[in-house]
Amino acid sequence: MSWQTPGGDPPPEADTERGRAPWAPVPPEPAPLAQPATTRGLISAAPEGMAALQGPPAEAGPGPVVGWAAPAPPAPAPAPGREGWVIAGVGARLVAYFIDSFLLGIFTLVVGLAIGAYSPENLERPLSMATLLATAITAAIAYVYFVGLWRSGGQASLGMRVLKLRVYDATNGATLSMSAAAIRWFALFGLPSLLGFVPVVGLYLILGWSLVLLIGTGTHPLHQGLHDRWATSVVVRPAGEPSNVWASGDSI
Repeated sequence: MSWQTPGGDPPPEADTERGRAPWAPVPPEPAPLAQPATTRGLISAAPEGMAALQGPPAEAGPGPVVGWAAPAPPAPAPAPGREGWVIAGVGARLVAYFIDSFLLGIFTLVVGLAIGAYSPENLERPLSMATLLATAITAAIAYVYFVGLWRSGGQASLGMRVLKLRVYDATNGATLSMSAAAIRWFALFGLPSLLGFVPVVGLYLILGWSLVLLIGTGTHPLHQGLHDRWATSVVVRPAGEPSNVWASGDSI
C-alpha cells in the first residue's frame, strides 16, 4: 500500500538538492558564537578572546608607584680650616649683599642731601664738587663699615650676620688681615664707585663688573669670586643650619 497525503495526493518528490523532503520540519539554525568585546583601536599581544581569562589587573601596593626620583643635591663643601662649617651658597651671599647695600644706601642718601649733591644743578653735572664729595664720604663710610665688621669678632657685616655667614682667610682660617679686607672692599665697592664716573658707559661698566663677580663666585668650587681670590678669603656658614630662604644656602 502506497503512502498518500491526507488529501489523497501522491507524496511530493524529495528535494535532492537540500537532501531532505520538502515536508520535513526545518531544523533551527545554530546560534552564532559570542564574540569577545573588543575596543576599537586597541592592539593586544594576547590571542583574541583571551582577555576575559586573564582576570582583572593586579592592584597597586599601598604606597605610590615611583618610577624615577630626582638625584639628591650635592652636599656643600667643607670650609677649609673650620670644622663644623661649610662653604656658603651664592643665594645667601646675594641676600646679605642686598641688606648691606640697602643700609649703605640710606647713609648715601643722608650724606647727599646734607651737602646738596641731589640739587638740580649738581645732578646735571656728575663731576661737580658736591657729587665728588658725596661719593668720597660714602666710600669712606663703606670702607669703615665692611673692613671693620669683617675684621671684628663676628667676622661678618650686618647683612652676613642675618644670614649666619662669616668671612675669613682661606689659607689659615684666621680673621682677614687689614690688607686683605681692604682688597676685598675695593673689588666689591671701591672699583664700582670709580667706574660710575666714566661718562656715558659708567652704569654698564658697573653692571658688567658685578656680573663678572657673580659668575666667578657661582662657578668656583669654593664659591670664591675675583674679590675673594684677590683677598684669599672664603665665606662660610654653620653646617647643618639653613642660612637663607632657599633652605640650604647652596641653591645657586
